[in-house]
Amino acid sequence: MSKPRQLANLIDGRSVAPADDRWLDVFEPATGKVFARCPASTQADVDRAVEAARQAAASWAATAPENRARLLNRLADLVEAEIDALAELESRDSGKPVALARQVDIPRAVSICDSSPPQSRSGRAKHMSAARNRSTSRCASRSARSAVFRRGTCRSICLPGRSRPPSRPATRWSPNPPK
Repeated sequence: MSKPRQLANLIDGRSVAPADDRWLDVFEPATGKVFARCPASTQADVDRAVEAARQAAASWAATAPENRARLLNRLADLVEAEIDALAELESRDSGKPVALARQVDIPRAVSICDSSPPQSRSGRAKHMSAARNRSTSRCASRSARSAVFRRGTCRSICLPGRSRPPSRPATRWSPNPPK
């Protein structure tokens, strides 16, 4: 039997062990055996991650939108290049068939990062586009929920064009609409 994979928290661009070095076993539903260990993160880990995100936010916000899109597209390409390995891992983690993870879950992750217009996605498979279309309504509802809870700018993690039709401009949400 192979040794379980050791996962880590991603904080400030680095893989980081949990502050108190406690771990949780991750069981493969199909076999009931441990296939990975993940951090049993505590408030200290969360605080460290939040602080790193706060420090990175100003720099990310100052980055030109074209450059942010380029970086997110690169992330989408990296995830897509590992679709088979990631589908295997998702299957082991959730117990769902590998084919389902490959056709739905991993393409959905790619679609969140991919900001290129559909006609320019030269390497994207048809199932990537289908998964992207299925996730569009989720993006819109996620955007609306975030606006309600944050009472701020109505934005989604999806980039413009994914969460609303192009003909509808982004608007600032306000609890007091104009009269």
